Amino acid sequence: MSKAHDERRERFCGLLVKFRKDAGLSQEVVAERLNHRQAYISKCETGMRQMSFFEFLEMAEAVGYDPCDFIEELNSSRSLTLPIRKKEAQFAKNKKAKKT
Repeated sequence: MSKAHDERRERFCGLLVKFRKDAGLSQEVVAERLNHRQAYISKCETGMRQMSFFEFLEMAEAVGYDPCDFIEELNSSRSLTLPIRKKEAQFAKNKKAKKT
């Protein structure tokens, strides 16, 4: 995969989180609406699971956003990153600080 593809995928996952949180919904609530487990939502939001186009549309409906707005923001955003990457960076920083 290209770097551009990876960056777009990270922005996609970051937007899944943003749109869900903007709607004031937890992963558990969205999972219940989709008849899935919370782990499914987490894996989609962290990029551990690739969503099909139809799953993306179902997620949009469950959260209450227009898929076209999502895609428009995806194409215009450049700074959103995967939540898991932020956690990994913080973990590495904490680990390094403990060694010194």
